[in-house]
Amino acid sequence: MVIETQVRVSGTWRTVTEVFAKVGGSWKDVDEIHSRVSGVWEQVFKREKVTLTTGLYSFQNPNDAKAGVQFLTDGRKQSVEGFGSTPYVDRDVSTDWVIPNNTFTGTYHIRGTLNSGPPPNTGTLNVWEALTSNRRWENVETGDSITSSNITIEISADGGSTTLESTSFNIKADGTS
Repeated sequence: MVIETQVRVSGTWRTVTEVFAKVGGSWKDVDEIHSRVSGVWEQVFKREKVTLTTGLYSFQNPNDAKAGVQFLTDGRKQSVEGFGSTPYVDRDVSTDWVIPNNTFTGTYHIRGTLNSGPPPNTGTLNVWEALTSNRRWENVETGDSITSSNITIEISADGGSTTLESTSFNIKADGTS
């Protein structure tokens, strides 16, 4: 269990988001801090890590195919590869966009940029959007054709001035027989 760690600065309590330790004369990032409470070691701090893994989301089904990726407000990343009302699902916690998820304190923004192909059927392009709502990029094909888009997803902690992480995704809905 990670406990929210705070420090008092000029009379105001502030949440700790980064911790450094001096090792051999150099300052190093601290990823975790543990404290002994009633004889048991408990994790009291864990550094947030924004990470994106490249992905290919593709599904082929005659006249009904859907593929996409979505980023949830709690730090999870989900994908869909199916048809009709196939739901988005969690794949692997190691591919979430922020680790650990559901415990981060910052406000993050996300932007999708089209690299090639047509714009996805769902999803805003070229605009930084706050991750206070789930964000999704999806292609749906209900005809005998293929819709394939390659997009770059970027995540920022300051509204887009500085990109923390970026990667590309291929989203392909194949409705051919």
